[in-house]
Order: sequence, then structure tokens, then C-alpha cells
Amino acid sequence: MYVMKPLTTTDTRAVDGLIDSRMEFQIAHGHRSGREGNGLRDVVTGAGPDDGRKAVGMWEDENLLAAFVLQRAAPQHGWTIEEREQPTLLVSHAHSLPRQSLLGRLAALWLSDYAARQQQQPLVRCMVREQALAWRLKRTCGWRHVREIRDGLGALHLLQRFPERSQRLEVVVSSDGMHEVGPDGEPWRLSDSPATVHSPLALPRHAESHTMSYRMRVTDEHAGPES
Repeated sequence: MYVMKPLTTTDTRAVDGLIDSRMEFQIAHGHRSGREGNGLRDVVTGAGPDDGRKAVGMWEDENLLAAFVLQRAAPQHGWTIEEREQPTLLVSHAHSLPRQSLLGRLAALWLSDYAARQQQQPLVRCMVREQALAWRLKRTCGWRHVREIRDGLGALHLLQRFPERSQRLEVVVSSDGMHEVGPDGEPWRLSDSPATVHSPLALPRHAESHTMSYRMRVTDEHAGPES
């Protein structure tokens, strides 16, 4: 069973465990590991700025499997003026347990479905540093690679997903308490009103064994969801 719900200070220990598991995996495989988890931890504990960012976790029973930060804000660096004017749901500071490729796919499907239920139906966008991660998000998680840019730290990959209802998602993922704050402090929550339903997105075949109702490496501050 997978449940998406907001993370609060009471989840700090679970978030720390998730970050530590990811860091240990990176070190064991010769990857750089530093302070990548600080951004996620700051949002969960409230140590970061009050800029509307909200942390969301994917749970299975009492186990935190993945987490990321959502924010309704205009994307900046690398996006065109027209793109910045479009309603956008930014995803950042994503972490997941190692060797859990299914989680990235389910998270991507949930993000598009969640965006489609909002009144403005924002585009879902993220930015990642690693080319290999950008490739996985595109090939296995259904993200669209918009463009690659460069800044003082190197390459930066811009990706996005369209808001898209996925009726089959309710079989495997539910949401609990997903009440957020949108632009200008407006209520931002799941909408029960009809939304445009696109062609259902295919779920991984081995994920369909879970039944659930619809209640619904991260590198730096630009990092997006990882598979």
C-alpha cells in the first residue's frame, strides 16, 4: 500500500533515515555525498524560509519510501518568459530508498494526476544536475526533457510533465491530508470537481497487485525526483 501525505516535524526521524539510507548507498557506490538532504530536512522541520514549499512523503505502512518538496511558483533559471508565466508545480529535493525504481514511476504518475486535480492544472517541473538521472526520469518515469543549460556549476537539465488524470493510479496510490497552500496564500488542495481526463497512463505491471482507494540523487536545490 502506498500513501502520499504531507511531512511534518513528527516525521523528522523517518526523513533522516531516508536521507541516511540514500547517502550510504551513494558512498558505497563511489558517488559524491554531501549535504544534499539539508533542503528536504529544512522544509520538514520548518528551518527553511516560509516560501510556500511543502514536503510530501510516500509511505508504505509505517515506512517512508520517498519524499520530495512541492512549491507553486514560477520557474526561473533556464526557463523562457512564456514558460515562467505558465502555472507551475515545482518539484525539488527528492529522495527515495535505493534500488526502488518503481517509486520514481509512481511518484511521477501521482504528480501529474495531482496537478490535474488543481483548479489551474499546473505543469509539473523539475531540474536535475546529473545526466544519468535526467535520462532515467525521461526513459523510465515519463518526464519530458525540455532542454539542457549550463551555469557556473555545470549542466542543468530541465524536465516537465503535463497535468494528466490517471484513473488506474487509484489502484496503487492514495492521498491523505493533502491540503496545501497555493500562490498568494490561496487554498491548494485536491479537487473533486471533474478535470480533463487524458489517456490513462500505464502503470508498471508488477504494481497492479496493490489495491487502494483514491483518497487522496538529489544533488542541490535544483534536484528533482529520483527513480
